[in-house]
Amino acid sequence: MNLQNAPPPGPHATPNPVVLTAPGIALTASHFFHAAGCGVETRAFPAQSFLPMSDPQIPESISVLLKNGTAAEVLAATAAHFDCQAGTLHLLRDGMLHLETSLNIPQLIVDLVRTVPVGKGIAGLAAERREPVMLCNLQTDTSGQARPAAKQTGMEGSIAVPMFEGTELRGVLGIAKATAHDWTADEQAILLAIGSALAARSAGAR
Repeated sequence: MNLQNAPPPGPHATPNPVVLTAPGIALTASHFFHAAGCGVETRAFPAQSFLPMSDPQIPESISVLLKNGTAAEVLAATAAHFDCQAGTLHLLRDGMLHLETSLNIPQLIVDLVRTVPVGKGIAGLAAERREPVMLCNLQTDTSGQARPAAKQTGMEGSIAVPMFEGTELRGVLGIAKATAHDWTADEQAILLAIGSALAARSAGAR
């Protein structure tokens, strides 16, 4: 990510737990962390208070599946678009994240992440902070954001983004790849757009 060309961030604050149904997205603090082994500081921008792309375009291959495909097919197509090999999709119900589908996740890990508390692991943190949470290299990361067992996936570059329907949090979309990766602001924006489309679809299915 080229931080020198990025727009200036807003005021910094210490992240606090948020009420998931409140429209306080602009109140959510930006989160900084150093991804060990990647050599850069990665900046996670608030999900809806800043989008580097004025109108992030969902790739056509994913857009078609959002209309007619299954959640598993959308997850697989999203992972493929970003050259990722693994992923998860959680939906928020009763204050907890519940696994809807996964891609190439070992069964041991699937069993551990069937239900994820808000604030735990990168999916839970994305829900709590209401913004993308990313790791350049899961295998060497020392930030403590990912669960220790997550390294058993063998993945390195990882990201989890909240799924919003308007200001309502509906779930978290996560993908990961087998190589280290600095997630750009544009990549975050596209993933947030896909997440919002998934959120709207899941809300319509209720």
